[in-house]
Amino acid sequence: MSRLADATVRVVLVLVGLVAVGAASAMANSPEPPHSAADGSLHITAALVDGKMQVHPVPLHPLIVTSAQAETLNARTNLEGQVTLTVRPGTYIVSSAAPTTFQGQRIRWRFSVSVAAGGVADVTLTNDNALMEQGASITGVAPATSEPDLASELFRTNKGSVFKVEAGLAHGSGFLADTLSGVILTNAHVVESTEPTNLAVVLDAHTRVRAQLLARDPDADIAVLRIHPNYLKGRTGIRLQNPVGRAPAIPGERLFAMGFPLTQDLTITAGIASSVRAGAVISDVNINPGNSGGPLLNADGEAVAVNTFGEYAEHGQGVSGSILVERAGPALARAAAEEVQLPLPPADSLVTLPVDHFNVASLKAYADTASVERYKKLAKVPVAGFEVSVLTPVGVLMAVKAYENDIAGDRKKREARAGLPEVQRFSEVREFRDWSEYVGERTVPVVSIAIIP
Repeated sequence: MSRLADATVRVVLVLVGLVAVGAASAMANSPEPPHSAADGSLHITAALVDGKMQVHPVPLHPLIVTSAQAETLNARTNLEGQVTLTVRPGTYIVSSAAPTTFQGQRIRWRFSVSVAAGGVADVTLTNDNALMEQGASITGVAPATSEPDLASELFRTNKGSVFKVEAGLAHGSGFLADTLSGVILTNAHVVESTEPTNLAVVLDAHTRVRAQLLARDPDADIAVLRIHPNYLKGRTGIRLQNPVGRAPAIPGERLFAMGFPLTQDLTITAGIASSVRAGAVISDVNINPGNSGGPLLNADGEAVAVNTFGEYAEHGQGVSGSILVERAGPALARAAAEEVQLPLPPADSLVTLPVDHFNVASLKAYADTASVERYKKLAKVPVAGFEVSVLTPVGVLMAVKAYENDIAGDRKKREARAGLPEVQRFSEVREFRDWSEYVGERTVPVVSIAIIP
């Protein structure tokens, strides 16, 4: 098992300066019999029809059922778009707790229904009784081709609210929560590798700011940060799921992780809930080191959990673990007390890494003409008991060439004696392919200084 926030420890010099580098609610597919003669059943089916007259159930849609006495029940449709509730006789308001997206429109339902003693009230949520999020009735359906993929919609909606969290030279992810005055949730293990004064949040390719640690709960592996409110203008917090009376997720439910894995920019990956444990969701959503602290979203865009750990086997993909947001309660309570006591973090921005990359073909061509011996002088230099290496993008290739010369020389000689064509002979430099720029920072125009004890 491994936690997911780590990064190569190094000092990076940009050419222009120094930088640090959610009780199951789906009851049944058909009405349950009333618990007593005084009770009744409310059976709800949610289904929408597209432009080709095909019926689409609305799975896992969250609902709030409110009685005339203002008592509320929380429910959620099952994978077939149905849910059955046993209620006392009376009149109820059934409303969507969150909108659903269908053919480019965000829609919800709100209606009144009466339940008689010992009776069953059947209600179907359809296009005809749906409301657009703004409250206007849907008068028609869009062409089927206009329906955006759910993952695309979630990425578009939340991309401005998921950030890279830097803790010294390591990094993880975090997200803006719709609570308090706008705080950033992440994992405690993301921020524990450095002093609180070394925390930063990267908002986008050009904006990197100081972060303030408001609370840290090592047991739940939750931390709460904040940045200066100037940087939150125009950004919407992600809803934290409040699974009152229902499970935060059910096996088979689609889930989506957002974050900054490995050396990648913001990504979204999708999968299903494999199981729900006390305090965590186990899923097959692909998360990697660097994803730690990012949100695990459900189809309604709620943050169900915080991506935290992975369990990997020698063979197979492994599974991912995400801590339920309900476990963030104690940390958020402490953060609420701290944010009114502490001064705001600085409003000034920090230096960011360049966004451009060197062309790999150009780097390889230049490396072919450079002296390996000259670059060796910049590697493993002993300084006061430390081993210091200075690397540039060209220097990375020169180190590869040095390996070829020193380690792979005998192999290349054997290949030559065997008459193997040059293009088929072993070459580490040749393996440095054009896609290298997408899997690391080796082509970014920076000078890296590695200091090894």
